[in-house]
Amino acid sequence: MRNFWMIAALCAGAFTITACSEGDQQQAEEAMEDAQTTAEQAMDDAGDAADEAMTEAGESMDDMDDAADEAMAEEPAADSNQVTATLEEVDGSGVSGQVEFTAMGEDIQVYAEASGLAAGKHAFHVHANGDCGDNAQAAGPHLKFPSDGDDDIHGNLGEFNVADSGSDNELITLSGLSMDVIRGKAVVVHEKGNDHSSPPVGAAGGRIACGVIN
Repeated sequence: MRNFWMIAALCAGAFTITACSEGDQQQAEEAMEDAQTTAEQAMDDAGDAADEAMTEAGESMDDMDDAADEAMAEEPAADSNQVTATLEEVDGSGVSGQVEFTAMGEDIQVYAEASGLAAGKHAFHVHANGDCGDNAQAAGPHLKFPSDGDDDIHGNLGEFNVADSGSDNELITLSGLSMDVIRGKAVVVHEKGNDHSSPPVGAAGGRIACGVIN
């Protein structure tokens, strides 16, 4: 009988240990499942946060692009206040220079400088085409300004008046003229001064320098 109770006690202890082990294992598995669920949720949250961050970054870039586009759209207003024609020699004349056009309210101020000129007067005009090819013949005829009449020399910007230095600069003001009229056209310097008895071209002779207004 005593042996029977000892064996029974041992069996009961073994059953308890097995039961505990199975309980612990189940708890461990549940803990692992909970941890996996938590990790998956954290990854989903991180993915959502990353997507939101990328969306916000994209929107920010779009805003920056829009701001840049607006700035570029506004900048030409400043650029449109001044345009320049760089004069280059025609047919080996040796004449070069620059003509700057600056908007001044309803007027345009013209500052012109040239070097390599022979002594005397040299008329310069705005011509109809923005092309200095074919020894400036591609510049075409004089551009008729809105204020030019039939008795005026069309597109007239005045004259360089050279003594012995071979260079000169002139400052004149044009009224009733906008930048849109002259932009993209050509400035041509001629070998002689204007003949006001010969409108609309001025009979100023050959073309010795040319530059496109940009």
